[in-house]
Amino acid sequence: SGFVRARGGGDIRDVNTNSENWAVVKGALVAGMYPNIIHVDRENVVLTGPKEKKVRFHPTSVLSQPQYKKIPPANGQVAAIQALPTDWLIYDEMTRAHRIANIRCCSVVTPVTVALFCGSARLPSNALQEPSSFRVDGVPNDSSDSEMEDRTTANLTALKLD
Repeated sequence: SGFVRARGGGDIRDVNTNSENWAVVKGALVAGMYPNIIHVDRENVVLTGPKEKKVRFHPTSVLSQPQYKKIPPANGQVAAIQALPTDWLIYDEMTRAHRIANIRCCSVVTPVTVALFCGSARLPSNALQEPSSFRVDGVPNDSSDSEMEDRTTANLTALKLD
């Protein structure tokens, strides 16, 4: 098809430069799969998505942990969620059987990857708050009676991400 050359620049070695770098691979997957992202609610032990409040692993998903054959399906889902190493997943396909949403072709991703590669490229104007001056002890430093401060101050800026 002409995308990968047999020899020279653009050959298979060139296009596979980052194939062993899993951080780059996961970043590309997360950016390409967005908005197909699921959050793990560890408090309620459920998977939630932007449009679905309760999502389950499809029985054919590797993450559904079919190796626990002795655990009943309802408890198997809880065990699968508790065994996840991070709080974020990407998925390729979501299907619905009656009221139950199932996800297939899932992969776990880190919160940093989600923060960097998911969402809008533009932030609303209220996402960045003006810096405020705080003393190191955490007390607001709004006014002072003296020219010289005894304590060091630090400027803090907050960035709100959804």
